[in-house]
Amino acid sequence: MNGRVRGLLVLPVAAGAAVGMTLAAQAAGVARPGAARPVTLALSSASPALICPGPESLLAPSGGSTVTPTGPVTVSAAALAGTGSAVQRASLGALGSTAAFATVPLRAVPAGAVSADAPGGSATAVARRTLSGAGAVRLDVAPAPPDSDPATPVATSALQVAVSPSGDLRGLSALACPSVANRTWLIGGGTAAGERTRLVLTNPTASAALLDVVVHGRQGVVDAAAGEGLVVPAGRQVVQFVDALAPDAGPIAIEVVARTGRVAASLHHARLNGFTPGGVDAVVAAAPPARTQVVPGLDLAPPGRGAVRVAVPGAREAVVRVELLDAAGSRTPGQAVMTVPAGAVRELPLVVSEDLPAGRYTAVVEADEPVVAGAIVTRTVAGGEIAGTPQSVGKTVPPGDLAWAAATQPVRGTVVLAAPPPGVSARLVLAVPAGAGEPPAVELTEVASSGTPGAPRSLTLRAGRQLEVPLGADLGAVILRLTGGSSTVAVHGALTLEASDPAGSMISAVPLRPGPSDPAAPPSVVQDPRVGLD
Repeated sequence: MNGRVRGLLVLPVAAGAAVGMTLAAQAAGVARPGAARPVTLALSSASPALICPGPESLLAPSGGSTVTPTGPVTVSAAALAGTGSAVQRASLGALGSTAAFATVPLRAVPAGAVSADAPGGSATAVARRTLSGAGAVRLDVAPAPPDSDPATPVATSALQVAVSPSGDLRGLSALACPSVANRTWLIGGGTAAGERTRLVLTNPTASAALLDVVVHGRQGVVDAAAGEGLVVPAGRQVVQFVDALAPDAGPIAIEVVARTGRVAASLHHARLNGFTPGGVDAVVAAAPPARTQVVPGLDLAPPGRGAVRVAVPGAREAVVRVELLDAAGSRTPGQAVMTVPAGAVRELPLVVSEDLPAGRYTAVVEADEPVVAGAIVTRTVAGGEIAGTPQSVGKTVPPGDLAWAAATQPVRGTVVLAAPPPGVSARLVLAVPAGAGEPPAVELTEVASSGTPGAPRSLTLRAGRQLEVPLGADLGAVILRLTGGSSTVAVHGALTLEASDPAGSMISAVPLRPGPSDPAAPPSVVQDPRVGLD
């Protein structure tokens, strides 16, 4: 076992639940005006909780209908311990339950050890669980003992995958399970006829969360009073149908803002083109507003097409330019520039052509005002492009699928990514936008589903290019270790997923999350005069 692979825990589980991974909490003082003493918030910064929602179609608001998935829903989780001397314990269990399905020790490797088999070395393990029904799975990494001195925090990842080969929800749906947050941008979904978009809010904490759901559409911010003051009870899930909250809003972007507490938020989007299934996928948190956004994981193939979706959260319109990166460099789509009004959402179409051949791309969005961004790609076979049109009447039309990709934050240091279940192939995509500076060196280690790491291999990144790496079968996790390079160079990544099917392949995209955060980084607090925080 290579000495650089530290205490890996791989936990694939078939789910009806969510996964959370928690490390030692860090206290942060927040002053309340007029208060004699500061209010202390206990926040986890080294390894935040990760929450997988479980089968989303089995969740619905009061009066809403549920749909039973026609295929398995699995959750894979991975934890990678750093160097140090602490022994921590990872426990897998259902949200809201004190009982654990499995408990596994994570023993960190002492700094300077050349082998994971050295005294006090790492421990690897695999646990598999099959659950039924709606609900969440929770994975807790116990805090390090107070007298220990771990040098680096634990890296964590959780991945939920649903493969449905038939029915209205036919498709491959995958999401990198999010951590709890007090502000989340979700760029995806739709509210047109034939679309169903579920907003899934999960609160794994011990106190209720009070939040607002703000929907941005083609005409700007949607007046949706039903999205204000939503309460998510402690240890519970709440679901909203976005198409009922903001009908016919055009392309949408959703901002979830917690006044108190924190939640894990995601979307589940399903589309019917007439009577033909058009695909299903999850939408996860996008990078916060910025003038540059990077969206990896676009897999274009005719007759399918795609679009880059951009929303402007501010009070001034933005001029937006989009370029696409592949292994050869930069490409410009047919329409590369658009203007997005303040508060509104627009899409820039991507169509396979002579200038934009089929392949995998990373979209780089540049704007003169802060924006949020995501992208959608559709997939079908010949004849499927007429689904939902008058030409389809009286014909058997093949189904399609769709995949949502989110703008990502740069990855740095050591990152672990849980792998999809057997039957779903994966390809790693890493992109470096053009700019000054040297990209970091990257070492890739594939970990088998048994928990055994393979030999590390080196990857070479180039500025202004995208690198694609096909991954092997029977994987439990992927570990990336980034070293050196200029601090001004950003590396963005995603997994593109594909499942074979006689009616046409099914696709999804999963963004890479940043590595363990700096324990000294201050937590964010949402300003809200209604609760007395300024």
